[in-house]
Amino acid sequence: MNSIKKVWLHPATQIFVYVVMFLSMLYGSWLVIWAFVPADFKTRLMTQEIMETVYSVLLLFLFAKFVQKRDFKSTGIVKKGAVIETLIGFALGFVVSGGAILGMILLGGYKVLNVNTSANLVYPLILFFFAAAVEEVIFRLFVFQTCEKRWGTVKALTITSVLFGLIHMINIVKNASVEQQLTGCIFLIFEAGFLLNAVFLINRRVWLPLGMHWAWNFFEGPIFGTIVSGQNFGASFLIAQVSGSFLVSGGPFGPEGSVPGLIVGIGCGALATWFAVTRGAWRERSDTTVERNE
Repeated sequence: MNSIKKVWLHPATQIFVYVVMFLSMLYGSWLVIWAFVPADFKTRLMTQEIMETVYSVLLLFLFAKFVQKRDFKSTGIVKKGAVIETLIGFALGFVVSGGAILGMILLGGYKVLNVNTSANLVYPLILFFFAAAVEEVIFRLFVFQTCEKRWGTVKALTITSVLFGLIHMINIVKNASVEQQLTGCIFLIFEAGFLLNAVFLINRRVWLPLGMHWAWNFFEGPIFGTIVSGQNFGASFLIAQVSGSFLVSGGPFGPEGSVPGLIVGIGCGALATWFAVTRGAWRERSDTTVERNE
C-alpha cells in the first residue's frame, strides 16, 4: 500500500494524470462545441479557450484539495493583487515583446509598412487572456508547485521551463523545418519558461505571470503583426514586413525564435530572478508562502 501511495504522490504521476484528465475533458468539449454550437469558427474557438480555463482551474482545485492536501489559496489564485498585478504584468509583457521587436528592427528584421485601423483587437485581447490563463494554471500553479514540493525551487524551475518550451513542438508551424521549430522551442525554455517562472516566484501569485503572458502574445501578434509561437492570428494593427535570417526574425516561428527575443527574455528573467531571490522566494513552499498569498 505504501509503495502504491508513493507512486501516486510522485510528481510525474500527478502531472501525467492531470494531463490525461485535462485532455479527456477537452476532447469531450470539442465534440460538443463543434457538433452543437451553431456559430462561426471564432465563437467556437473562444468557447473552447474558456472551457480549457475552467478545466485547468477545476483540476488544480481537485489535486490541491484531495491529492496534495493543501489550501487552494496556496496555489496562487487569490483575490489579493488580482487587478493591479495583472496590469503590471501586462505592462511588463509589452516591454518584453516590444524589446524583441526593437532588437529585430535594429538588425533589419522588422519594418512597419502600414497601420490597419480597422483591425479587430477586442476579440484577440479576450482570447489571449484565456489562452494565457490556461498555460499559467497548468505550468506555474500545478506543474511547478508539484515539482517544487518534492525537489525544491531550482529543479522545479528547470523542469517546468523545459516542459513549457518543448510543449510548443505540438504547434503546427507552416513552412518551418523541424530544426527551426525545435530551435524556437529551445529558445522558449529560456526566454519564456524561465522568465514566467521567475516572475511567479516574486510573490507566488498567478497575476503577474498571467498579465505578462497575456500581453506578450497580444502585442506580438495582433499589435506588432508577427507570428506567435508559429501561429498566425490574422489581421493586426501594424502591418509589418519581417525579413532576415531565422535567428534575426524567428522566421515562421515568430520573434520567440529570434536571438533578440532570446536576449530580452533571458535578461528580464535574470532581473526577475534576482528580485524574487531578494524576497526570499528561492526555497521550497512553506507556511510563510501561504500567508503571503492570503
